[in-house]
Amino acid sequence: MSPRFFIDRPIFASVLSIVIVVVGLVSMQVLPVAQYPEITPPVVQIEADYPDASAEVVADAVARPIEVQLPGIDNLLYYDSTSTNDGSGSPSKSGPISISPPSRRRIARSWPSRSCPPRSSAGASR
Repeated sequence: MSPRFFIDRPIFASVLSIVIVVVGLVSMQVLPVAQYPEITPPVVQIEADYPDASAEVVADAVARPIEVQLPGIDNLLYYDSTSTNDGSGSPSKSGPISISPPSRRRIARSWPSRSCPPRSSAGASR
């Protein structure tokens, strides 16, 4: 069929395009999309507030200690950190898709705690 066939019959072309759209919508409901693998890697993000601090202070006090601990974390793909002048910072890390969800939760819980400095026990003895 040449394009001239559809130009000479605009009603047929319109009905055909509507049928194609309807078939596509119906097939979207039938396709097993849930069985497709994830495309984007999982991300763990921490939101931190440091009131009245500049972006530089937030980066030094929040992001830098986390960056120091990152080489010890397995399966790290990407690391990103943003700090703003209103005292908020949000470091985030991405891991591979192949990690199971329970392992992701375990890593997400341990990641911030590994980068925190140890608490002193000086005030606890009284």
